[in-house]
Amino acid sequence: MRHLTAEGKTVGELYDALVIKDIQAAADLLRPVYDQSDGVDGYVSLEANPNLAYDVEGTIEEVHHLHAQVDRPNVMFKIPATTAGIPAIATLISEGIPINVTLIFALKHYEAVADAYVRN
Repeated sequence: MRHLTAEGKTVGELYDALVIKDIQAAADLLRPVYDQSDGVDGYVSLEANPNLAYDVEGTIEEVHHLHAQVDRPNVMFKIPATTAGIPAIATLISEGIPINVTLIFALKHYEAVADAYVRN
């Protein structure tokens, strides 16, 4: 972290640098499980910035950024089942990006997520 700080990295860049490497290492460790199960198991989850929970486009951009940086097929991206999260979830699923939906506290949230999945 000192090296990155000395380079003048922002807090966001520091976070990305540290988290991306950890997630990649975990995904690599679980990759044999992912491969042997034909993609049914062996996933690692990475949370999209929770400050974007009510920002559809921001969430989509964040997940696109993280997906490109991590570059592992067995990483799911956590997105909350908020009113803005549902359309982001639908868009990202339609693009083939693995999503781990969080904060499903009511049947209406479950139904909205299921509908987003089925539509895509």
